[in-house]
Amino acid sequence: MTWPINLKIDIQRWNYRRKQKKAKRLDLDKMAKAIIKANLQSERTKKRLWVIKFAPADYQILVKPQVKAFFRTIRPMINVNFYHTNEYVIHITRKPE
Repeated sequence: MTWPINLKIDIQRWNYRRKQKKAKRLDLDKMAKAIIKANLQSERTKKRLWVIKFAPADYQILVKPQVKAFFRTIRPMINVNFYHTNEYVIHITRKPE
């Protein structure tokens, strides 16, 4: 009786690990695409841009007023310096020339 149950649990564990690996790859791919897109937009518009992580595999490109407003809403919970990269600020483009 325990053998089929153990096999079922092993299959469920394998499936969970497989899905987690796929989610990590998807997250890294989306992060890389957001960084490349932000760099291209920054060169074109001559503005400094921030890549912010809202959720896993959800990255958005924001300008300074939007970043300030976003961190103002979550500041009571955490204190974040948006001029340095951290778990929320993934990338900051170079200062335009």
